[in-house]
Amino acid sequence: MRCIFLGTSEFAVPTLEALMHSEHRIDLVVTQPDRPKGRGRKLAASPIKTLALKNGLNVYQPVSLDSGARIEIAQALLDAGVANGVPDVGVTVAYGLLVPEWLLELPEHGLINVHPSDVPKFRGAAPIQRTLMAGDSRTSVCVLRMGQGLDDGPVYARDVVDIAEDDDFGSLSDKCATLGGRMVIRVLAQFDAGTAVAIDQAENGEIYANKILPADREIDWTQTSRLVHGRVRGLAPRPGAFTFVQGKSVKVLKTVIVETDSKLSPGVVVDSNPDDFRVQTGDGAVRIEEVQPEGRSRMTVQDYLRGTKIDMGLVLGE
Repeated sequence: MRCIFLGTSEFAVPTLEALMHSEHRIDLVVTQPDRPKGRGRKLAASPIKTLALKNGLNVYQPVSLDSGARIEIAQALLDAGVANGVPDVGVTVAYGLLVPEWLLELPEHGLINVHPSDVPKFRGAAPIQRTLMAGDSRTSVCVLRMGQGLDDGPVYARDVVDIAEDDDFGSLSDKCATLGGRMVIRVLAQFDAGTAVAIDQAENGEIYANKILPADREIDWTQTSRLVHGRVRGLAPRPGAFTFVQGKSVKVLKTVIVETDSKLSPGVVVDSNPDDFRVQTGDGAVRIEEVQPEGRSRMTVQDYLRGTKIDMGLVLGE
């Protein structure tokens, strides 16, 4: 099939790779403009642009998908030999810009999108983070037909993903991205065979996965251990959940739920030794295993405690 691909972030890379290694043809890759990055704030290409150019694909980087972009996309597709400038299908994964109606309707089979949640649960900007922060043990990757609504299109494919206890945002993103690439190839084969069927989403169970805000990052030790642990996992390795330790902000990047007989207040350090640094939560305790103090690299709690004296009874978050 003749395809137009829209994507920007690292999450979109496995799907573009899957398409490149398939029988389908990618006639145009649309990605966001280069952005400032790093301490020097030098312009850097998106992961999708880097991969596309490395493999000789045609790349287009509009600031917005306005009428000017419409003309340029149409011309690029014609130059690529796409009959009438109408590709068979569009694939979009983590593109990051609003897709207008004209582009949704351009491909013969419309645009399909990889979304990593069990829609209608956790539609929106941060589905993987919100799934982990809720403490869920399972999620799904869905291939949707894109429409004007937010991740509310009918579903061509839905595969369940089990969430391991040590999964965090980074590892679960990798799992979902890899699976999403395989699923797109499966759906395109169904389009090609004329067997693709899209099933409407349920009308109930809708939960929006709102963008992660600074207020979402601070650990609330009064919450249950499951929710504290979920917040840490959902925000690791970036941007990182944090708490205050002796007045200084410290990212908490890995925790384990543990049992405790302590009846101390939430946020109190129950045990403070390199092998068992426990903090009281609303209903139990978590053991902190990896942290990142301000201005320093990620480290084990053993390394952290060698240079920072923390006594039992200290209250975190103050």
